[in-house]
Amino acid sequence: MKEEFLNPATYSYFIKADQDYIGLIDYLPENPKDHYPWLGLLMIHEQWKGKGFGKRAYHLFEQSIKNSGKQAIRLGVLTNNRDAKIFWESLGFIYYETKPFKDGREVDCYEKKLKN
Repeated sequence: MKEEFLNPATYSYFIKADQDYIGLIDYLPENPKDHYPWLGLLMIHEQWKGKGFGKRAYHLFEQSIKNSGKQAIRLGVLTNNRDAKIFWESLGFIYYETKPFKDGREVDCYEKKLKN
C-alpha cells in the first residue's frame, strides 16, 4: 500500500474504527502550482463502506485544514468515477475544470470553499 498510494511530499493519516484500521487519508498541504491544499486520497476498506466513516473522516480532515487557516480544499476525480463525484459533491465540492492526468486519462477538478 505504501508504494502504491503514498509519497514523501504528502501527509497520510490512517482511519480507525475501534482498534481496526479501516482507511487512509493522504493530502498535499500546499500544491506548489496553485498554493491550495489537495486531498489526494480518501480510501475506506470495502467492508466499512456505506457506514459513514468516509464522511466522518473527511469532516475531521476539513476541520484541521480550516484550523490551519486555509480557505479552500481541492481534489481530482477520474472523469469516469461517477460514485466518487457524487460523494464529493454531497460534501460541498464544486467542479471547476477537467485536466489531463496520466496514461491518457483525465481528472475532473473540484474545490470546496471553507467557511470559518
